[in-house]
Amino acid sequence: MALGQIGNDDIFVHVRAFAVLLIRVTKSKKALSFEIANKWPTAHYGFCRTIASSSDLVMPCDNTKLKVVSANDDEKTIDFSSPDLKECGVLTCFCLFVPNLLVLGFEKGALAVFDMHESHCMQKEELFDEPVLACASHGDCVALSSVKSPFKILRLENKKLIEQHSISYPQSARGCESLCFSPCGKQLASGYWDGSVRIHSVRTGNVRVLVNLHSSLITYLCWASVHRKRLLFICSEDMRLSIWNLHKDP
Repeated sequence: MALGQIGNDDIFVHVRAFAVLLIRVTKSKKALSFEIANKWPTAHYGFCRTIASSSDLVMPCDNTKLKVVSANDDEKTIDFSSPDLKECGVLTCFCLFVPNLLVLGFEKGALAVFDMHESHCMQKEELFDEPVLACASHGDCVALSSVKSPFKILRLENKKLIEQHSISYPQSARGCESLCFSPCGKQLASGYWDGSVRIHSVRTGNVRVLVNLHSSLITYLCWASVHRKRLLFICSEDMRLSIWNLHKDP
């Protein structure tokens, strides 16, 4: 399962091998209510991830393709089966990075920056020895993780992503499956195979919060502003979705 926010009050939920659901959020005096507004069927791919790009949703439609769905249900396919990317293996994760650019992670540990409008690979780097499991972006900063510690922070310099520093995590947590930045970009949430979630300072790498509620792999993290509350959504293979107000917003 994966989820995210689109527009001011809508969220989307990607259920692996089932569908992407657009959910409308409304607020009453005492609680939030949720209603399914749209649905796009999906199949089983190498990963489960959908992201918002302005008013569009970008979702996998093949192991080497992504589909862009607009608000009026128009669709466009982005193909990554070019010769320079075929050698990277199956697409394992992606995130939107500055307007029209995608950061792609592959099973052989490579990172690529892809221009959606030009359908062109701008940069390709061998980042890890094992598959890239997760990536996230905020401003000119990108974080990527793999099976082993550490995960890495890169920044855009002269139209190229340059590695800035890395953040280590305990071996007991095993692989880092999920990453997301806080709305302000100063913290980075990371989810692990053992079900734990850590909140790190992007600048220092220090752990600010440790969440041990879940008992199985963290499949997806989303830190979004919903009705002025900065909420961290945590999805796990233990079949639970937890929502955290770590800022204690009223």
